[in-house]
Amino acid sequence: MKNTVLLTLSAFVLAFFVACGGGNSNAVEANEAGEAAEAAPTGKEYNVDLAKSTVEWTGTKITNASHTGGISLTSGSVAVDGETLIKGSFELDMNSITNADITDEESNQMLVGHLKSGDFFDVEKHPNATFVVTKVAAIEGAQTGQPTHNVSGNLTIKGMTKEITIPATVGIEENQVAIIATFTIDRTDWDIKYGSGKFFDVKELGDKLIKDDIGFRVKLVATPAAA
Repeated sequence: MKNTVLLTLSAFVLAFFVACGGGNSNAVEANEAGEAAEAAPTGKEYNVDLAKSTVEWTGTKITNASHTGGISLTSGSVAVDGETLIKGSFELDMNSITNADITDEESNQMLVGHLKSGDFFDVEKHPNATFVVTKVAAIEGAQTGQPTHNVSGNLTIKGMTKEITIPATVGIEENQVAIIATFTIDRTDWDIKYGSGKFFDVKELGDKLIKDDIGFRVKLVATPAAA
């Protein structure tokens, strides 16, 4: 009888100890998760100044004849923790595409209309393009006049999202963040195949062959968001 009582008491104590131990472990994990969430930097918010920010594009034919133009930003924001850019997102109005090099108005609008069509950006179905920053890494030993950071993010065009990395010069001040980047993308990664030698017979295309790379020069200026 005494042994039975002792065994029962021991089992109760052991069960109580395990239960308490498990409860404390969960409490510690929950506390650590809470501390980690509190420690995650949210940063100081800046909004892109649409009047001071520009996006320029360049497309080139196989003959090296090229066209240039612009696209307007509709919105954008970045966040900074100290002197570090930690996040950002930007939206482009694809209906705003312009051409800057063709002086004849009719020819200019023909090109712009073609760029807006399904052959290129299909803006009726996909009126916006976006870029969302996922990672920013400083470039060690960056020289004056050279990019200071590699900015990685998800670029969405025509409803398709691809991750790209852009070399950029990032300047952070108390009242302004400036980001300048010059880069290219392979348009065929976003299903823009018109005149591409990857998908059409090069001999048949002749001088209508268009290079797959589209060049961009981006200048973003952001100022502190209103409190």
